[in-house]
Amino acid sequence: MEIVPGGVRALGREGFPGRGALGDDLTFALLAEAVATAGIPAGVINVLTNGSGLGAYLVSHPDIDKISFTGSTEVGREIAGRAGRLLRPVTLELGGKSAALILDDADLAPLTDALFFAFLLNNGQTCFASTRILAPRSRYDEVVGFYEALAKGAVVGDALDPGTQIGPMVSARHRSTVERYIQRGVADGAKLVTGGGRPKSEAGWFVTPTVFADVDNSLAIAREEIFGPVLSIIAYDGDDEAIRIANDSEYGLGGTVWTSDSERGQRVARQVQTGTIGINHYPTDLGAPYGGVKGSVSGGELQAVYDAEDLREVAARAGRIGERELDPLVRADHEDGPYCRGVGGLGVDHPVRLGDLAVLVRDHGEVDGVPLRLGDVVGPGPGVALTADRDGRHLGVAPTRR
Repeated sequence: MEIVPGGVRALGREGFPGRGALGDDLTFALLAEAVATAGIPAGVINVLTNGSGLGAYLVSHPDIDKISFTGSTEVGREIAGRAGRLLRPVTLELGGKSAALILDDADLAPLTDALFFAFLLNNGQTCFASTRILAPRSRYDEVVGFYEALAKGAVVGDALDPGTQIGPMVSARHRSTVERYIQRGVADGAKLVTGGGRPKSEAGWFVTPTVFADVDNSLAIAREEIFGPVLSIIAYDGDDEAIRIANDSEYGLGGTVWTSDSERGQRVARQVQTGTIGINHYPTDLGAPYGGVKGSVSGGELQAVYDAEDLREVAARAGRIGERELDPLVRADHEDGPYCRGVGGLGVDHPVRLGDLAVLVRDHGEVDGVPLRLGDVVGPGPGVALTADRDGRHLGVAPTRR
C-alpha cells in the first residue's frame, strides 16, 4: 500500500492487489529491502505476501481508497466487480496479445534489435509483447525465415549473464502452461517452425524460443496470452486486412507497425485499436501516459498531467486558440479534428522546451480553423503531444484525449 493524495492505495500484481504476483514473493521481498534502504518512512509502503485471500480482503476493505492492479484479465474482472459494488476507483493493467503489422515495404534486417525487444523482451513474459506477427502474403516465407533465424540465434541461458537474451520462465508451473499452448498450437494445425522444447544445456524453467507459421487468427495461440517466447505468424493480403486482423482481438494494450514509409505507418497505426503503438519500434517513453483498450485495461497510468483540474496550458508562445497564445508546434489534425488516441514512434524531432507537452482546452476555440471542444488536448501532430527532456530534445509522444 502507499499513501497518495486520494487516500490509501492498494497496489499489487497477479492474485489480488496488496500482494505480489504468484511466484514473485522473493522479488517483492527485495523491493521491501530497497524501500527500507532508501529511507522511506515506515508505513508509507507496505509489501504483503500471502495467498489470494489477503488480496481479496484488501480489495474489499473500507479503508482502501484506490486499487491499482497489474495481472490477468480474468482476475482484473473480478477485482473490477468488487470495486464497482463499493464504488471504489480502480486502475487495471491487464493482459495483451499485441499485433506486429509488418508492411510489404519493411526492411527488417536493420531493425533486428528493435524487433527482438518488441517480441521477446523479458523472455516473452511482457504484457505488451507483439507476439502476433502479421506478414504480407507476398513476403510470407521471407518473414517466417527471418523469425526462424532470430529465434534460433537467440542466446538462451542464465538471466544474470549480460550476454543472455532468453532466460527462464518465472516458475515450473508457468513453463508447463507455455508448453501446453505449444502443444495445442501443433494439435490445432499450426506449423511449428522452430523451438517448442527445452534447451538441453540449461537446467531450469526454460523454453526454447518458438515460432509458429500457417497460423489462423482464430487459433488459441493467436488469441490467448501465452506470456512466453512463442510467436505466431499470420498471413494477410493488403493493409486493410492486416488492420482487421490486428483489431480482431479481445485485447488492446500495445502494438507495432514496421515499414519504410513513415506516413503510411502512421495511417495504419491510427486504425489499430490499442493503447500504445510504435512505428519501427515499441515506445517506452516513461514520461508519456500509458494505457490500453478493450480487455487490456481499465483506466490509465501516468496520466496526471491530463487529469489535473488546474491544468490550463503548458506550451504558450505563438499561434492562437481563441484568445490564447500557443506554440506554433501545437496543431490539430486538419483532416479528422483533434485525434484522441496516442500514436507512438512518429519520428518527430522538433526542438522543444521542458513542459511543452500539450494544451488542455478550457474554452471553445480552434487551431487552424479546426473546432476544439472543452477538454480537447492538442499536440504537434494528429493525436500527439510532445514530451521533452531537460536538454530540450524530443523524447517521445504522449496520447491526446478528451
